[in-house]
Amino acid sequence: MLEKHVVRRLYPLSGTTASSDLTTFQKKNREMSIYRGMELFLEYKDTSTPELPVYCPVLYDRITALNSYAAILDRTVTSDDRETAVVEVVNLLAAIPMAKRFSSDISNLRERIYRGIVKKNMRKGSGYTLIDDIRRNAKTRKTDKIKDPYGDVDKRADRQVTLDTLTTVKNRNSGHAVSSSIHKLIGDSSDKRTVPAEPLMLAKFSKFSRLDHNKLEKLAARSLLFTVPPGTKLLERGTTDTWNLYLLEGTLQLAAADGGIKYIEADTENAQSPVASLKPRMYTVSALTRASFIWIDDNVADQILRGDIASKG
Repeated sequence: MLEKHVVRRLYPLSGTTASSDLTTFQKKNREMSIYRGMELFLEYKDTSTPELPVYCPVLYDRITALNSYAAILDRTVTSDDRETAVVEVVNLLAAIPMAKRFSSDISNLRERIYRGIVKKNMRKGSGYTLIDDIRRNAKTRKTDKIKDPYGDVDKRADRQVTLDTLTTVKNRNSGHAVSSSIHKLIGDSSDKRTVPAEPLMLAKFSKFSRLDHNKLEKLAARSLLFTVPPGTKLLERGTTDTWNLYLLEGTLQLAAADGGIKYIEADTENAQSPVASLKPRMYTVSALTRASFIWIDDNVADQILRGDIASKG
C-alpha cells in the first residue's frame, strides 16, 4: 500500500492539494503487487526534471505487522492485521543530493534491481505477461470446425518487425506512413523488437469483440504492437488522421488544452475503445507508466469489418 503523498506524486492531478482527499483513480492505484510497485518507482520521471532519478526502491523487513501502520490504512485495525506481515519499500535516493544521483553506482544498482525484480518476474521476452498468456492460449486453443486456428501465431510473432518497417505501411486517407505520426513521437523509445498483434489481443476491444477468427486474423496481420517506457508522448492534441491507439497494458495520461488531466488504465471500461479517437484530437496523450498498445488504421479495420479484404496476411 502506497502512502498518500507518494500516490499524489506518482499520479498527479491538477487542482488538488496535499490536504485533498485522494480521487477514486488514485485510491484504486494505492494498492498493487510488490513487483508492480517496484516497477512504478523505478520508471517514475518527474516532468520538470525527467532525467533525474527519483526512486531507488529496496525491500526492508522490520518484522512488523499491518496493525503497526494504522495511520495509513484509512480503516479500523482488525485482528487479521496483527497477523499480516509487512515488508517496507525504502527509497535509497531520499537522502542523496540531486547532483550525486547520476553516479554510475546508482545507475548500476537501479538497473540490477529492475532486471532482477521487474523483468524477471513480470515479463518474458519482449512483451508483458498478458501477451505471453495470449500466445500460450492461442497455441493450445482449438475448435471442432477449425483445425488449430492459431497455428501460425508463433510464426508471425517470430518475424523481425522493427519501426523501420512502419514506413511502408501507408495511411489510406492521407498517404502518410505510420512513421509520420506515431514514429516521430515515440522515436527510439519503443522496444527494438516490435511484433504484429495477435487476434485475441484485438478481441478485447469493443469494436472487434464480435469479429470471427478469420477477420481477427486479417486485422492482426495488419496491426503492430508497441511497448514504450513512461513519459513517452503517443498522441498530439489537434492531429487528424485515420490511425487509432488501442491500449493493452499500462496507464496513459490525457492532457486537454485547458490544462485538465485525466487517465485511462488498461483493462477498464474506458480502455475498451480507442484512446482520444475524436478528430481533431482533443488531448495530448502520454504514457504514465510503461505501456503496451496496438496502432490500427481505421480505414483498414472498417474494410475488414465489411469483408472488403479477402486475402489473408
